Amino acid sequence: MDSAWGPWVVHDGTGCPVRAGTIVEVVYEDSFGYRSASIGCTDGAGYSSWDWQYYPELKKIIRYREKKPKALAQLRDMVRSLDDDLGQTQADETQKGRPLPAAP
Repeated sequence: MDSAWGPWVVHDGTGCPVRAGTIVEVVYEDSFGYRSASIGCTDGAGYSSWDWQYYPELKKIIRYREKKPKALAQLRDMVRSLDDDLGQTQADETQKGRPLPAAP
């Protein structure tokens, strides 16, 4: 799975389940059974492919995934970096024979 995207979610056709302004990748199906995918920004409109009551005039979205905010990926990278630094510091202190402080 691409780390910039959340997991795929099967959509039930009961309207848009994500906040307006969310970047999503959707898989939709037309009345002939043809499936296609696209990436876009949700607008929160009532008349949309998210709501299957408008099918077959509109295609129906059958699954989707949300794009993770870039700041979330940056925060995860920072935490990983801190974990790596802490592990290295603990290894250095242990090699020098210094006792590690007790965990709170």
